Amino acid sequence: MKAMDARELPFYVLVSLNNKGPATVNELLNREGLKNNTREQLLAALEEDKRDGYIDRDYSDVWFITQSGKNRLLVERD
Repeated sequence: MKAMDARELPFYVLVSLNNKGPATVNELLNREGLKNNTREQLLAALEEDKRDGYIDRDYSDVWFITQSGKNRLLVERD
């Protein structure tokens, strides 16, 4: 997969890092385990993690979420 900036993505993606720790958006998108999910599924997961206090950082349009030892990246287009 060609490395992309989050703003280039035409869809919402969920990435499992398998406990590999923080990485750049490009590194995350090039790792195995990239999964496409619907906007509704990802927003529901984000709301759940916000409620449970798992959000680590906000990179403007990219949310970096940690839950149960696994990192998930939510990319949302403007």
